[in-house]
Amino acid sequence: MFKKKTLKIGIIFLLAICLYGGCSSNKSGINQHAFYYWETNFNLDESDLVYFNELSIKKLYIHFFDVEYESQAVPAGIIRFNTKIPANFEIVPVVFITNKTISSLDTIGIRDLSQKIVTRVQKEILRTQIIKQVSEVQIDCDWTKSTRHKYFYLLNLIKESLPYTVSATIRLHQYKYFKDNLPPVEKGMLMCYNVNDPTEFKVNNSLFDKAEVLKYIKGVNYPLPLDLAMPAFSWGVMFNAQEKFLGFANSIQLKEIQKDTNFVNTDRPNVFLAKNQTYSWSNYFEQGTLVRIEESNLEQELEIVDYLKKHLQQADATITLFHYNRLNKNNENKSSILQLLKASH
Repeated sequence: MFKKKTLKIGIIFLLAICLYGGCSSNKSGINQHAFYYWETNFNLDESDLVYFNELSIKKLYIHFFDVEYESQAVPAGIIRFNTKIPANFEIVPVVFITNKTISSLDTIGIRDLSQKIVTRVQKEILRTQIIKQVSEVQIDCDWTKSTRHKYFYLLNLIKESLPYTVSATIRLHQYKYFKDNLPPVEKGMLMCYNVNDPTEFKVNNSLFDKAEVLKYIKGVNYPLPLDLAMPAFSWGVMFNAQEKFLGFANSIQLKEIQKDTNFVNTDRPNVFLAKNQTYSWSNYFEQGTLVRIEESNLEQELEIVDYLKKHLQQADATITLFHYNRLNKNNENKSSILQLLKASH
């Protein structure tokens, strides 16, 4: 009789805990903000730190280096640290690996690459004196069906050798078609941008399109814990007169090019023609170059974040903005970013 009564009281107690929030571990949400730092020179001054403080940013995903394939896997795009990494920030080193690299290596090459990545990451963590600030390392690769087995093998090898959580970036197509396609990592970072092929002239906005994002995320219950990466940048996509893709012109905003007398409008509101050859915004434009300006859309991003945060598999997700640059700090952009971060909670 005593045992039954005790059991009944215990069950009531547990139900009460769950009712008043003690069983909230299944509640999904976002409680941390971060930036990707993707420049090849790390350089933060006092104004940057003030800006981060205003946005409650205490976490940086720093792009340490790339791995490319040129007859063998080689490091590229290695970051140079011109200033010290702030001691009060959580740091996630990021390594980008081209899919060509994975495709070009055999099993022995994958093993060798894993050791090179681990050695270099650990060396950089020690050199920059951030060992106490690192609990996660992120691997970034747009793997495909033909490379996933080798890439997943690489991730397993890295996990075995690093004393940190290993996360992987997840593209939208990898999110939607996750069956037999889950990377062997503790968690992922869902990249909610670059939704269309930028090299196609007829595309209106390859950077971010709510309708395109929804095609990939709606109705999907992705089994891995996820953080979210949202765009906080703009760029120009350049084409010649025959509409052939030429490359990217970074850090251009629509309002800036509209004021520049070297560029004229076309029949598309975000496409401009260079009247003369010019050097603007640290980019060179030949006469006759067509430039499509692509920007993220705050209102649409808020809708995507609102949808996704209800479907996350953990209660402590991070929303990370890609990426930190000079344009983020102007008042208009700062206001938009602040709105997005506040709405993510």
